[in-house]
Amino acid sequence: MIQSVLLSGVENGDLRTDLDISAVSFSCWGMLSGLIQLAASKEEYIKQSMGLSKEQFLHYGFDMLYYSIADMEVKR
Repeated sequence: MIQSVLLSGVENGDLRTDLDISAVSFSCWGMLSGLIQLAASKEEYIKQSMGLSKEQFLHYGFDMLYYSIADMEVKR
């Protein structure tokens, strides 16, 4: 599933063409799982130490992940 989404992103120009789809797919799965687990289990810590809600923390993490694989020509 993740691989097909990544391939589609490369084909339509949203993602970089130099990506190793298998490695990126596995890495994305791990990073997304980790972010979601952290947000769920450390919600109070995130709020107190960073001043972010769980949703804001996740949005920040998802943006970091996306922009690490996005084609540099893609605008925010």
